Amino acid sequence: MKVVRIKKSDLDRLIKEQVGGLNAVNLGKKVYDFGKSIVSKISSDSDSTEDDTNLLPFTPENLEKEIIKLNIVYPDVAMAQAKWESAHFKSDVFKENNNVFGMKLALQRDTTAVGKNRGHAKYNNWQDSVKDYKLWQDSNGMSKLPKEKYINKLSNVYCPPPDCKPGSYSKNIKSMLR
Repeated sequence: MKVVRIKKSDLDRLIKEQVGGLNAVNLGKKVYDFGKSIVSKISSDSDSTEDDTNLLPFTPENLEKEIIKLNIVYPDVAMAQAKWESAHFKSDVFKENNNVFGMKLALQRDTTAVGKNRGHAKYNNWQDSVKDYKLWQDSNGMSKLPKEKYINKLSNVYCPPPDCKPGSYSKNIKSMLR
């Protein structure tokens, strides 16, 4: 059961509007209906993300801007990972899940994911995926590493065996940076 608080001013307005023929039952019904409309508005508002007004259409250029805006270290590496993981932004995981980086659903850290699909994290929008990458980067201490160590560690942290052959992930990212 949700408890809905109604401002006294709203209740007074409601009573003033309904003075004619108002009794306790009618007043109760009016208050209930008013509260119910507030709850449905709150529920529909919470279904959307806070930043719906700030959502940008996905383009590689907007992705790069978002990476820089969020202070993700080594933006060039993040862009290479995004291209690699999303098959240059054409994979089903990218299209269906708004998952730019091929992230799996995080179980032991904060995440912006809203669920899971095709074995990968699902996001409300592509920008939430970028925010989750930043959370991943910070929670694994990756953002404190020198660039070469960062790239080499990707094979063990981002795509460890048996999903990837030892060292192959880092090798693929390095080849994309050239």
